[in-house]
Amino acid sequence: MSTRTSTFLQRLHEWSAQAARAQVADQVPLTESVRKIAAEHGLNPNQVARLCEAANHAVYGRLFKEGDGRLFSFPVADYTRIMSELAEMESQPEPQAEPEAPEARDTKAAEYGRAPGDVLPRDEALVDHVFRHMFPKGADDSTALQEKEAAQRLQLRLNRQIAALSQLQAVKVADQFALDDREEELYGRVRQAILEGETPEQIYQVIHNLYPAVDLESAGSTWQKIFERLKAENLIDPRLEKEDFAVEPHLVNRESPVAQSVVHYREAARKVAVDEHSVGHLYRQIGQLEALRRRIGRPEGAAPRRGPPE
Repeated sequence: MSTRTSTFLQRLHEWSAQAARAQVADQVPLTESVRKIAAEHGLNPNQVARLCEAANHAVYGRLFKEGDGRLFSFPVADYTRIMSELAEMESQPEPQAEPEAPEARDTKAAEYGRAPGDVLPRDEALVDHVFRHMFPKGADDSTALQEKEAAQRLQLRLNRQIAALSQLQAVKVADQFALDDREEELYGRVRQAILEGETPEQIYQVIHNLYPAVDLESAGSTWQKIFERLKAENLIDPRLEKEDFAVEPHLVNRESPVAQSVVHYREAARKVAVDEHSVGHLYRQIGQLEALRRRIGRPEGAAPRRGPPE
């Protein structure tokens, strides 16, 4: 271990404690304290990252000891912002922004928006492929028997899928009831926290920091429900709007009642979302089978099918 590395490790605890004191006692953001320390001592990117982590843990430890299990959260040291500000201080040119990727088409949303039983364009292509495989063009009159047997097999499979759909819909109803219960539990604990002096900003940050970064839309939906109920009961400033809050990286006391309820509600909502996706998937499968059955079946006395229509 080099002398410089050894010195950094010796000072790491001192610097992190210094940043934590400034955050807890004087409300100085950790990002600002870490940036000042890094600039003053010429820390490299790896050392800045280590200091961010140590400072975050130092603040969390102090608040956990002093909070007696109550809800708390705080803005963590933002490594990316610190490095950006240090680069600007050194008058380094800003890196060019990467070109934006072309907007991806939300195929899942497009598919889910169709009515049950609708066959999507790509499903129609699948139907054609299966049909051509089952009844090649130029088949003889025995195709009629093949069609009858295929129709019977498709009907059996269709019946199984419809039964599975019915069972899944029952599960979805039960999971929705469980989600409603979790929502009431979450609101009750948030309401109690507000009455005990917690702020809407704290509740907002707890909710958004306990959801994965890729699922902030769900976090926003959860916050909107809570926010509207708090305003309806006049528990928060009526001048506040839900757009007045912005997501910031926070460390959250996961053992607080509100945090635990957020996690329970999030998991219950995830189950309902999975149910909805599975129901949509079964609807599409049933639509494909129905389309195949219609193409195989024909009025009595009609000429045998020689292949799919051109």
